[in-house]
Amino acid sequence: MEAAFAPGQGWSIVRLSADGDTPAVLVRHALFGTPEARDAARIQYQTSLRAAVDRLAQAAAPPPPSPASGAGERLPAARDPKLEAASAPPPAGRAQPVRVTNPAYARRPTNDELAGLYPERALAGNVSGQSTMTCTVGVNGQLSACVSASETPRGYRFGQAGVEAARYFRMTPRTEDGRAVESRVNISINWTL
Repeated sequence: MEAAFAPGQGWSIVRLSADGDTPAVLVRHALFGTPEARDAARIQYQTSLRAAVDRLAQAAAPPPPSPASGAGERLPAARDPKLEAASAPPPAGRAQPVRVTNPAYARRPTNDELAGLYPERALAGNVSGQSTMTCTVGVNGQLSACVSASETPRGYRFGQAGVEAARYFRMTPRTEDGRAVESRVNISINWTL
């Protein structure tokens, strides 16, 4: 499952699949369930993802050499168009944004802004944590399509809080040939009381 938060637009599911389906129960458990239900939904999704990757690897594997007589020649394996589209490279002219490893911040969230996003359960338990998100930096420096990449400790929603904090960041956009271009960036936030 991949969810994204866009400032001014809220949360949206970017991609969700379990054996090719998008079951409502899996979505509900992954987003709103107890920590155990979220873990079960995550495990179900990861199992489905591994199976899809295995199917892709098998489909991409070259067929074994056919016998010299030509008898028993193997026909090409049937391919799943959904899986091929998901693994296809981006269309020509639409390259993936370059990942920036040393971003220049035009604005960072204030302590008060981050305090307003501190996860309630972590606050109640006096728990500190860390989150990392991956975002697209637009030509205007705003972040979009942010996705939580990790959170520590798990289950306290530091990842979600990090993605919500994206609206307070502004970056200096990357430039190519003197003009601003989109890029991707990883941003880590240390959450401390």
